[in-house]
Amino acid sequence: MSHTLREQKKLNARVSKIQGQVNGLQKMLLEDHECQQVLQQIAAIRGAVNGLMREVIKGHLAEHLVLEEDLSKREADMDVVLKILDSYMK
Repeated sequence: MSHTLREQKKLNARVSKIQGQVNGLQKMLLEDHECQQVLQQIAAIRGAVNGLMREVIKGHLAEHLVLEEDLSKREADMDVVLKILDSYMK
């Protein structure tokens, strides 16, 4: 079973939180809110997305790198993880 399926409830809770924050941001932009409040909401969304990414990466590393016995599969998966991190950090 995939780590994302095992952690589905926890990950979906994080996604729901992010959706709520994005909906709140959209509402703020449609109404009259101070820039500081909008920026704070954007920062909260970014933090929530970072937390989701951290949890998925943690599970991925444990399942596909630490527990994988085949060295070539571990190396290939490490390349995948590094490419994803590169694109995420841009």
